[in-house]
Amino acid sequence: MRLPTALRSLLAERVVRANDVTDIQVSASTITISIIPHVQGDGFRTHSAHRAHLIHADSQHIIIQGLGVQGRALRYDVAIPYCAYSDGAAQQVTFPWPIAGIANDWRVTDEVLAKAAYLKARGLTPEMIAELLGDLYGVETDAATLREWLSEPIQRVPQVQRQSIPV
Repeated sequence: MRLPTALRSLLAERVVRANDVTDIQVSASTITISIIPHVQGDGFRTHSAHRAHLIHADSQHIIIQGLGVQGRALRYDVAIPYCAYSDGAAQQVTFPWPIAGIANDWRVTDEVLAKAAYLKARGLTPEMIAELLGDLYGVETDAATLREWLSEPIQRVPQVQRQSIPV
C-alpha cells in the first residue's frame, strides 16, 4: 500500500519504513496500521555457527504500540512470522523472526523504547515516564513494565536515527 506523503511524514517510525503497510484504520482515538514484515534470506547462523535453512512455520498477529500522532494512539497489527530450522540432533527449533523497528518481547516500537530511555536519562521516574507516554503518545504502560524495559543495558536500547521530514 502506498501511503500519502502527509501520512508517511507523520508515521516515520522504523517499523513503517522497513516493512510493508497493508492497511490503515483511523478512529477517533486510534490509528491502526497493518504490517507485513520483511523476512530476508533463507538461512542464518545458528548458535553453533552452522548455516541453517529456514522454513516458515507459522505466524501470529500481535498488536504493537507506537508513538501516537495528532492526539491518537498508534497501534501496529503485525503478522509475526515464526521460522524453524532443524538442528544437528534432528530437533526442529521454532522462533519468532525479529522484525525491524519492533521490540517483540515488549510489544512496542524502537521509538517508544528510545523515548522512554531519553526521559529516564533526563531524571524522570518510571511513574512520570508512564504518565507522559500515555498523555502525549497514547502508549499504555505502567511503571513496573517501564522498569523492565529500561533494566537492559543502555547499549541495548535501539538507536533511532533522526529523519528529516519534507515540508
